Amino acid sequence: MKFNLILALIVLVAGFLFALNQIAPPERSGSNAIGLERTDCWFDKQPWELFTYCYYMHVPENHQQPEGRLIQFPVVYFKSTNVFSNKSPVLHLGGGGPGGPMYLDYSEGVDNIKEEHDDFSLKQGRDLIVIDVRGTGLAKPSLVCEPLVELQSGILAQNLSFEEEWKLSEPAYAKCIDQYQSLGHELTHYNSTSVAKDIDLLRTSLNAKALVLYGVSYGAVYAQEIAKNTPEIIESMVLDSAAFPHISMDEDHYDKALAPYRAIYNYCLIIDGCHASANLTQRRIWAIYEKLELQPLAMTLENYNTGENLTALLNGNRFIASLINSVYSMAIFDDLAQIIEELEQGQTETMEPYFASYVAYMLDPQWGDLSAQAHYCYEMKPFANQQKLRQSIDLLPPGYIRDSAIHAFESNDFCEEMNVSTANRSFFSEKTIDVPTLFLHGQYDSITPLSDVRNEKKLFTHSRLMTYPTAHSVMTAEACAEISAAKFVEDPSSVELSCW
Repeated sequence: MKFNLILALIVLVAGFLFALNQIAPPERSGSNAIGLERTDCWFDKQPWELFTYCYYMHVPENHQQPEGRLIQFPVVYFKSTNVFSNKSPVLHLGGGGPGGPMYLDYSEGVDNIKEEHDDFSLKQGRDLIVIDVRGTGLAKPSLVCEPLVELQSGILAQNLSFEEEWKLSEPAYAKCIDQYQSLGHELTHYNSTSVAKDIDLLRTSLNAKALVLYGVSYGAVYAQEIAKNTPEIIESMVLDSAAFPHISMDEDHYDKALAPYRAIYNYCLIIDGCHASANLTQRRIWAIYEKLELQPLAMTLENYNTGENLTALLNGNRFIASLINSVYSMAIFDDLAQIIEELEQGQTETMEPYFASYVAYMLDPQWGDLSAQAHYCYEMKPFANQQKLRQSIDLLPPGYIRDSAIHAFESNDFCEEMNVSTANRSFFSEKTIDVPTLFLHGQYDSITPLSDVRNEKKLFTHSRLMTYPTAHSVMTAEACAEISAAKFVEDPSSVELSCW
C-alpha cells in the first residue's frame, strides 16, 4: 500500500515536470532564425513562479527582407496553471507612447502588470504575454537617445526656456541618429505596420491560432492595424484609452491642444467641496509661471535610474510641463489647490513628486525616443494638413501655450535625417473592423479624449464602451475595468459588463 502510494507520487511528479517542460513555447531552430530565444528573466523571478518564462523574439528589421538583419524585442510569458487549456492567450501590446516601455526589469512593476490583467487572462485559463514592441524598453535596439539622456541632467540644472532646451538638445539628437544609422539600422521600419507584422510572427512562434489583444493608448493603434489586415488572428480586443490611426493631427487640434490646460483650470468640477473658479485658477497658475521664470526654485531629486541625487530647477516652463505631464492620472486634481498655495509662498513640498515624475521621464533610459519620432514621421506627419495645423496653432492663447506650439511646429523633426518614408495611405484610411472590441475609457481623459472613442466606435461593428471616473490608462486606476474586461473576453456577447 505504502509502496503504491510512493510510486503514484513519483509518477505524478514526473508527469508534472514533463508537462512543465512541454508547455514552454518552442524556441527558434538556429542562431539566424526568426523566432523565440529563451533567456533569463530581467526581473527577480521567484522560485515558485514555474510557469513564467522570458524570451527575446527575433524578427526582421525590414519585413520585406526576412533574410536580412534581425532585431529583438522582449517577451514575458505567464503560462496559465491550466496547462490543458486551449483558450487564446492574451497579448499586452506594450506601453503605448509610441516609444513607451513596460519596464520589464522592474519586479514590482511586472507583478502589477500580472495582477491588473489576470482576471481576463490567467484566471480564465488563458496565458498572458507582455512585450516591449520593437525599438522600446528592453528591445534590441531600444532606440533610446543616450546622448540626449546624458545631457538632460545638465539642462535641468539650468534656467532655460523650452526653446533654449531644444537648441541644446538638437545636436545630441542628431548624434544618436547617426549612431544607430552607423550600426546599419534603418529607422524607417520602426512603425505600427512593422509592429503588426512582428505580432503575427510572435503568434506563429507561440503556436497560437488566435490572440486576445490588449492595447493601451497608442498600443490600441497596433491592435487596430492588426485587426484591419489580419482579423482572423484576433479573437477579441480590449482597448484602453484608445488612440486611433486615422485621426489626423490637425483634426480638432485647437481643442485637443487646450484640453490638458482646461482639465487643470476646471479641476474643481471633480473635487468634492472645492469652490475655486476656473478663471481664478487659470490666473494663479500663470502668475506662478511668471514668478518661476524670474526666480526658479531648486529641488534636490533622486535620479530613479541611477539612485543618485540631482539638482533640478523648477522654472515656469518646467512647472507647466510637469502639470501637463501629470494629467495622465487623477492625483494632480486632489493636490492642485495645495500646489498653488505652496508655490505662491515659494514652497515645493506638494509639487515635488510631480516635478520628479517629469524629470524621471526626461531621464528615462528605456524610452524609445527615436522610435517615437519614427512613428511620427511615418504615420502622423504625412497625413496632417500642415496649413490647417498652423492656422489652429495661431488661434491658441498668446504666451507660453502658443509659443511652445509654434516652436514644436517649426523645429526640425529629423524625419529627413532619419530617412523615414511615408506610410501607405491605407494605414490612415478608415476601415470597418469586425473584431469584438471593448473600449475602456476615462471620463476625464484629456490625452485621448472620450469624444474620439464615441465618434470612432461606429467603425467597430461589434463593440462596447465602458467609461470610468478617471483619466488616462483605465486599467491601472479602476479595478472595475478588469472585471468588465474579464466578462467581455470570456463572452463578447455578454449583456452585463459592469462590476456591480
